Formats: sequence, C-alpha cells, structure tokens
Amino acid sequence: MQSTGTHQLLASSSILVHTVELTSLTPDTLYHFRLEEKTYCFRTLPATLNSRPVRFVTAGDAFLYLSPFKKMNQKIAQTNPDFILVGGDIAYTHGVKSIFDNKQWQIKRWQTFLREWTHQMVTSDGRLIPLLAILGNHDIKTSYNDPQCRQKHFFQLFAMPEESLAYRAYIIGNYLSLILLDSGHRSPIHGEQTEWLRKTLKEHYALPYRLAAYHIAAFPSVYKATGNTPSLIRKYWLPHFERTHLQVAFEHHNHAFKRTHPIKNGRMNPSGVLYLGDGCWGVKPRAPRKPSQVDYLADARKVNHFWLTTLTPNQMLLQAFDMKGHIIDQISY
Repeated sequence: MQSTGTHQLLASSSILVHTVELTSLTPDTLYHFRLEEKTYCFRTLPATLNSRPVRFVTAGDAFLYLSPFKKMNQKIAQTNPDFILVGGDIAYTHGVKSIFDNKQWQIKRWQTFLREWTHQMVTSDGRLIPLLAILGNHDIKTSYNDPQCRQKHFFQLFAMPEESLAYRAYIIGNYLSLILLDSGHRSPIHGEQTEWLRKTLKEHYALPYRLAAYHIAAFPSVYKATGNTPSLIRKYWLPHFERTHLQVAFEHHNHAFKRTHPIKNGRMNPSGVLYLGDGCWGVKPRAPRKPSQVDYLADARKVNHFWLTTLTPNQMLLQAFDMKGHIIDQISY
C-alpha cells in the first residue's frame, strides 16, 4: 500500500510534522510501516465483536511529572489495548510556565511525551498503541475568537477531521460509538457543539455501545460541581446523553479517581449515565471528597489510575487499575 502525505513546520520551531491518511484498510489486520531506519506495526480494529474482544484504555492528565507518567505507561501497555483515549492535559504545555520556564519548553514537552509514547506504548506482541487525543485546558490557550488558532501545537500534532475543531465522533465497526468533546477550550460548550452532539447521538443510537469522553468533569470529585464549566456541561450536554441512553462518560481534570452512581435528571437512576474519571495518569493525586459528602459519588480515591474497557458481543467490562497494576474497581453492562 502506498499513500502520499503532507508535512508542515511545527509552530515556532524547525520541526517537521508529517501527516498521512490511510484508507481502505482491512479490519483486524496487522500493518507494518517504516520511519527512517525503524519498522513499526499497528493492528486495525475488527468490523464486529464476533472475532475477538476490543480493549481500550482511557486516562487523562498525563505528562505533568515524568516518573509517574512512565510508571503508569508501563502498566497501561501491559494490558495490551487496541488504542488509548488520552483525556486532555496531555503534556501540560499551557498555564504552567512557572514550573517549566526554559527556552522552547512547550515544544520540548511535546517531544518528550511523543518519545516516551513511542518507546513505552508497545504491546507484548510488538504493536505500537494508537492514541486519540482529547483537548484539555493545559493543551491550548483558550480562545474562541482566534480563527487561525495560533496556539496550535495540539492541532498540528494530532490530526483532526476538521482543522482547529477538537470535538468529533468515531463509529467503530458495528458496535461502538466514541464521542470526543471539547469542554470549552477551543469551542464553546453550548451552541454549535451542543447541536452537533444532539445530531451525532441520534445518528449513533442503534450502536450497542455508546460512550463519550471529555476533559472537565460535569460531576467532579475534587472541584465544586457549581463551577461554570461543570454547570454548562450538565445544562447543555446531559439532556442529550440521557435522551439517547449514553452508557458511560469519561471525565478528567480533577487528579483523582471517581465513579459516580448512574445519573438521570440529576438523581441516581439505574437507567442513567455512569461518569468515570477523574484524570490521574502522570500527576500527583489529590484528595477527593467522600461519597458521604457528595450524593452523586459512588467511589472516590486519591490514587493514580486508568480505566480499561473490554467489549464483547454481550458485555462491556470497565476495570480501573492503579500504578501497581492492581484492579481497584470494576463494573459491567
């Protein structure tokens, strides 16, 4: 297979970013590709779940500190996922300059993140694990009125279906809808994004597994739920989640672990949406509020973690792992 790509200079650097789109790939097939003198491989996802389970990891607030990031990477790779959802605040390249104040520190952090990914995110059978990037508040300087998106490293490094729009959706085979949202960093929560969400959820309704992921939590474990962004998400997105029976929403930003009760119309309801998170990959964990203090929390802990989702024809299994690779929570649908 041959495909011609494009390249561009990474903003404010001499680094070239190469992009190539591959189409008409065969489902559930191993492909090899070569970069300079090294050969890598990846595997496409199956068209159905009848041939094998599909496994993916979700975690956010990734590379703030290198040591916990690398330790967690090792445990994530050991689960042999098909892909990883990175839930925002990927390399902490905005809003933390006082910590990383040196020349071209932002670009150096992106380089470190990608270098560690290439070295560590490899499965036991040698596959390089793909990632889907979600936009967080430390990934870009928030600006709704910048048509050129001048703070655009995120959009140059992670190809998007539409330039400078971080929200998008993926249909995988005949079984999975993944809806990745922008919790107010590049696009407002209300307006065009909410209308797009409404239409997309309606179009994907027939798929058996329907999941959403975004950065700032509607039901935070550490921050207050009365904050502006959580309130906007609950006002504009949750009615559409609930109307179309979305099963799970992955949330981040809080640097803690949480699982909510299923929630519908602001209350616990067995037919409601489950909210999991809260973004604690390569950061120092914070102490969350206790479930006895917040009625929507079923579990909350001060611990680094990631979620592994396993899809089979009859079940969605969600398992949370800590930095030692121990399962600390699980739930199934």
